Parts: sequence; structure tokens; C-alpha cells
Amino acid sequence: MKRRWLRIRNYAEHSKVLVVLMLLICIITACSKTTEQEQQAEEQSSPASKVTVTIEGGSYIPNLSERIEIDWKSGMTVTDSLKQTGIVKISEEDGAIMSVGDVALDTKMGWGIVVNDEELRQPTAMEKIVGPGDTVVVFVKRMDVKTNSLPTAGLTLSIDGGTTIPEMTNTYVVSWKKNMNVNDLIDEFAQISLSDDGKQVLHIGQRKMEKTIDFTLKVNGKKMTVAEGRKLVLQPDDQIEFIITP
Repeated sequence: MKRRWLRIRNYAEHSKVLVVLMLLICIITACSKTTEQEQQAEEQSSPASKVTVTIEGGSYIPNLSERIEIDWKSGMTVTDSLKQTGIVKISEEDGAIMSVGDVALDTKMGWGIVVNDEELRQPTAMEKIVGPGDTVVVFVKRMDVKTNSLPTAGLTLSIDGGTTIPEMTNTYVVSWKKNMNVNDLIDEFAQISLSDDGKQVLHIGQRKMEKTIDFTLKVNGKKMTVAEGRKLVLQPDDQIEFIITP
């Protein structure tokens, strides 16, 4: 009887030890998982796991300035990072930037790209891999600027096609030329044919307009007649608006 009692006692003591060991193992495992989860959360929220895309309009488009942080993913390219901003439109044909927001550029200007202070000069460089913490800067530049030459000023042309021709609605940055006037912009960008008094739109491209289509001109927020605009010599940084209604 005594031996049996000793065996039971020893078994109970061993069981207690096993229970304690199992509790310790569970606690250590739980702590380890918590630590791993905390580390993963810190990595995901860390600035180093982001890519920063900065849009700089410079003196050409002073109001075009934005800084966007996007989540970095392994294998992400410059093109991927720009597309993820939601405001940079990339051409499917050549991979070049078509527009930023609602701003497009004339043929004498282009979008430059800098990754970590290094400008990408070849179209193929758009497939360059970006890493966590990298910075991608998109800026406006002249396409024919020579080294050490001063940048040429530009002006902004906004076209509102209204409900008549909504696909025409866009904003352009136009390189400024001496003695440039409104007519130069109407002919080159809008392809609009106006009545003699400049109040009505007769043609847009090859498309003939109804007599009810009106044309409004604004320069730096001030409404003026087309006749006045034709006499006005445009200056660098001027903002011109063409508004077609309805």
C-alpha cells in the first residue's frame, strides 16, 4: 500500500512539472509570435517601406506641386510607382509620361524624372527598380535647353470643352515666345475657327459647330473679348482660359 502511494505521489509530482513546462512553452511561443507581429507591423508602417513621389511644376506650373507616399513592393519599377500615385498617366506605347493630373505639355517641353538625385535620361530607365525609402521626382523641363542655358519661361493654357466637346478639356504648359498672342494659342492648340467678332465658334478642327456654341476668353482670370486678346502680347507665367459653352 505504501509503495502504491509513493508511485501515485511521484506521478503527481511529475505531472506538475510537465504542466509547468507546457505553460512555459506556451508563454514563450506566444511572446515570440507577438514580437514577430510587432516587428512586421513596424516594418509595414516604417517610412523606409514607402516610396515618395514628388511632383514639381517649378516656374512653369507653380500650382502643380504634390508629395505622395506609396507602399513599396518588391520588384517595383519607376513606372509602377508613378502609376500607383493615380495622377500620373503613362503612355502604353512608349512608357513615357503623357500627363500629370490634368496637365499636358507642348512638344517643346517634357517631363523629367529624378530618382534619388539621379536624372533618368533614357526611356528604358523607367523600368529601373526602386527600393524602400527611395524618392522619385517628376518635374517640367525644356526639351531643347542646352547645358548651362537659362530655362525659358512658359505660360498655362486651359481649355474647357464643355458638353459640346468634353474630350478637348485639358491644361497645357506652353513655352513662351516673344510677341506671342492669343491667336497663336487658338491656332496651335485649340484648332478653333472663330467668327469675325470672336464670339462664336465656327469650327473645331474639321468639325462644324452650331451657332449656339459660344467662346469665352480669360487671361489671368480677367474676361476679355477675342479682339482684345489678339492685341494683347502675352507674358511669361500668364494663365489663359478658353471656355466653350454649352
